[in-house]
Amino acid sequence: MRNNELSKRNLKRIKYQNNLKGKYIDFAQKGRYFERLITPYNKSGKQKFYIEQYIHGDGKELKEKFWSKRSSSRFAFELYSWLADDKNCVDIEFEFKLPTLKGYSVGAPNMDVYIETKEKRILIESKFLESSKISLDNLSKSYDLDQSLTVNKKELSLLNRYYDDEDLKSESVKFIDGATKLINENLKGKEDFFDIKQEVNHLIGIAFQLHLNSDWTKKPLQFFNVVYQFDDDNENDNVNKFREDFIELGNNYINKLYKGNGFKFEYGIKTTDDFLYNDLKLSKNQIAFGCSDGTTVLEKLKSFYKEIQE
Repeated sequence: MRNNELSKRNLKRIKYQNNLKGKYIDFAQKGRYFERLITPYNKSGKQKFYIEQYIHGDGKELKEKFWSKRSSSRFAFELYSWLADDKNCVDIEFEFKLPTLKGYSVGAPNMDVYIETKEKRILIESKFLESSKISLDNLSKSYDLDQSLTVNKKELSLLNRYYDDEDLKSESVKFIDGATKLINENLKGKEDFFDIKQEVNHLIGIAFQLHLNSDWTKKPLQFFNVVYQFDDDNENDNVNKFREDFIELGNNYINKLYKGNGFKFEYGIKTTDDFLYNDLKLSKNQIAFGCSDGTTVLEKLKSFYKEIQE
C-alpha cells in the first residue's frame, strides 16, 4: 500500500471506465461489513456504533454508495475505523455533521471523518477517485445575499443567519468573495478532486462549529483533504496555484475569527500514506476494526485496491 498499490495508469483507467458503473461488492462481503458496522466501540464515555453514523448522515451512504467497488466512503472506513481501538484516540466518528446557517436546511455537508486525540481535533474529507468542476456557480446564495430565503421559506436577515454575530457574517462573506475571485478564466471547465463548493461549505460549517461550541477552541483543529493520489491530468500550474491560494484563504478565514487563547487552525491537503503513517502512526500490525480473525488494516486496504481493478 505504501508503494502505491494502484499505479497512476490503473487509477485513470478505473476512474473513466464506464463498465464499472453499477458494480458492487457481493452479498457475502456486505454481510461481513454489516458485522463490523454493528460492532460497538466506546469513546468519550459513550458506546457508539458506526452504522448509526452512516444511517443518520445526509449522504445516505448505506443505501448504495458504500457498497460500490470504488466507494470513497468504504475506503474511508477501512482507513480510519481502526482508531476505535487506538488508546490515543479520544473519539472517532464518520459522517460528522457540522452546523449550518441559522434557520436553514442548506449548508455544510457532513465531514467524512471526525477524529479527536488527546492533543487535537481532526476533520477529514476523504478523496479516492471522484472529481468535480472548479466552480462556485451552485453555492447557495443564502450565504451572502441579504434577501435570500431559506429552503423552508423562513425569511431571516443575513446577520440573523450568522447567529447575529457581525464578525462571523462579515468575515464569511469576505471569504466567499475571495474564493469566487480565485476562479479565473484559466480554471473554467477544469475538474479536480478539490471540490471548491464543498470546501467553502465545510469551512463555513467549521466556523459555525467553533462559534457555537466553545470547547472546540480549547484544542488545535486540523482539516485535511486526504487524497489517495494526485491526478496527473490536473497537475498544472493553474490548478496547483488555485489550491494553494484557496488553502491560504481558508486558513486565514478561520484563524482570524478564532485566534487567541492557544487555538490554532490548520487546513491543507495530504496523501493517504503521509496521513496514515506520519500523522496517525499506523502500525503494519494494526488489526482492522471488527475483524476477529486478525486481519490487519493493510491487508484490508490491499483487498480494497484489488477489488476495484477486477
